[in-house]
Amino acid sequence: MGTTKIISRTFAIALTFFALVIANPLLADDWKKIGSARAGHKLDTDKIEIQGKTEFREVKLRVENIGIGFKDVKVVFDNGDEQDLPVRAFISAGRETRAFDLKRGPRRISKIYLEYESRPSTVPLGLNQGKVEVYAK
Repeated sequence: MGTTKIISRTFAIALTFFALVIANPLLADDWKKIGSARAGHKLDTDKIEIQGKTEFREVKLRVENIGIGFKDVKVVFDNGDEQDLPVRAFISAGRETRAFDLKRGPRRISKIYLEYESRPSTVPLGLNQGKVEVYAK
């Protein structure tokens, strides 16, 4: 095989890697979806139970379908400790919060409490619920 073909193949592999990993921030940063909840058109509180024994350093929330106004987000760890995440903002559909560092290093999360309200004025035709996805790494 000639040098030109080796360089071409190497370039093709690097380009594919970039397209699949680097261009997708959730994959590039090793973010893992650990839970989700549906939000109706009212003030709502949900508890997301987190399965598994993986320890995480950071958490972020992604909103889908319709915008959601967050009132309170609380992370509960396996040992019972709690951490309030200062979201308290309206997040538009298709957007996400910044990453929040979990206090005291990598920790196991047992559940996350969400208090939020979706905004009917932001609802695209045919959608009646927002979706909150929780990612961690």
